[in-house]
Formats: sequence, C-alpha cells, structure tokens
Amino acid sequence: KFPFLIPSKKSEPYTSQELHLRREFFNSSNSKLGSNLTDVYIPHHEVFYPKSIKNVSISKLLAAGAHLGHSTSLFRPSTQPYILGSYKGIHIIDLEQTLSYLRTASKVVEGVAERGGIILFIGTRENLQRPLELAAERCGGYYVATRWVPGTITNCTEISSWDRQEVDFEGVATGRVLNADEVKGLVKPDLVVILNPVENRVAVRECIQSRIPTIGIIDTDSEPSLVSYPIPANDDSVRCLTLLVGVLSKAGETGRLKRFKKIQDY
Repeated sequence: KFPFLIPSKKSEPYTSQELHLRREFFNSSNSKLGSNLTDVYIPHHEVFYPKSIKNVSISKLLAAGAHLGHSTSLFRPSTQPYILGSYKGIHIIDLEQTLSYLRTASKVVEGVAERGGIILFIGTRENLQRPLELAAERCGGYYVATRWVPGTITNCTEISSWDRQEVDFEGVATGRVLNADEVKGLVKPDLVVILNPVENRVAVRECIQSRIPTIGIIDTDSEPSLVSYPIPANDDSVRCLTLLVGVLSKAGETGRLKRFKKIQDY
C-alpha cells in the first residue's frame, strides 16, 4: 500500500513516515468515538444572534445567572413576590415569574415597534454597548450606553442644539431640517427599556414625569413600582442582560417587520 515506505527494524524507533501513518490510522479509527459538547455558551452568539421569546426557557435563564439576586441584607420588601428563597445569604429569583414577565414585556416592545413608536434602550454597565447598539438597530430605535445626561427627556431643548430633521413613514430621514415652529412639538420616546434602573434613577424619574412607559430589569434591591413593566432578574450579570435585551430587541424587530409589511400591502 505504501511502496516508498522504508520500515524500521524492531530494535529501532519509528521513522517520521511511520509516525505520520500511525497518527493517520489512529485518527481514522477513533475520530468518531467519544462525545461532543452541544448547546455550549458562545458569548458573541447572544450578541449577534439573539433568541426570540419562543426559544427562551428557564434553563437558558438559569445558565445566564438570571436567578441570582443580591444579599439578603439589601432586600427590598416590594420584591418579595419575585423571590423564590435564599441560599447562603443570597436571594434566589423565581425564574418562572421572570419568563412570564419577559413574555409580557416582549409583547409590549413588539406592539410599540409595530405601530412605529420610538424605543430607547438604556444600559450604563460595562460591556453592554455592543448589545445595546444592535438592539436599537433591530428596533429602529436609540440607545444610551455611557451616562444618562440629566434633562435628556424633560429639558432636551436646553441640553441639545442638534438640528431636527424630517423623517418619512418608514423612519428614514428626508434631509429637510425642521423650522422653529415645527420643533416646538418635541418627539419623545414611546417606550424606554432600562437594564439597570438603580444606577439610572434620574432617567426613571424623567420617564415618570413625562408619562413614558418603561421596562426595567428589577433585582432584589430595586423598586419594581417605579417601572411600568418589571422583569425580575439579575441586573449585575452582563450575560443575563445581553440575553434579555436580545430577546426584547428580537420582539421589536418582529413588530418592525410587521409594520413594513403593512406599508407594502397598503
């Protein structure tokens, strides 16, 4: 089979040719043996290929660490309905309720996007800029990933001197700059998604003052009554927040595509 192979003697070590052939034989005869790891965590998949709400399960939330709350010493009584129990001084969040509230929030995001509403994502934790950027892109919305500037909603005419441009029904800029009379009717977001409400109390307060509905990730040290649609989950885990914002953005993308289809049918 190998006419140019020069075999070594029994008392001599294998040649490089023989070692190569032995490795090839071993790989061909044993490569199909053993087990393969499936369904492993690949960080960039959660960012670029988020799951829809139909594909999210309690096991996915558990793997992302969504069940881990804060220390029992930081317990806020209003979060009691979302807590399953405690373990070694850490509150455990009931993931069945997390999944239920996540479904409700996804329906809200989908409905707002389908009706052409403006969705704003806020997340000022580290390593969240890319997930927020892609989430806003899917929904045709906006995001804040660094620091919330006080007055962005309630006093935007004083802190911003940008030119306001006209957009068409599909949200594409036409290039025409609005005049002073047209700018008086300020455009505010129709829905705000806040990934860490505790650190963005000013943004939450401005949304309440402007009567803008909010979706917030509520940990065991947060106040759920401050947001319109709470989602009980771990707000300290980047993996958990990436998973949740990806699910919400996929719902927004679904609503946006439904809207475009209605435009084409019209």
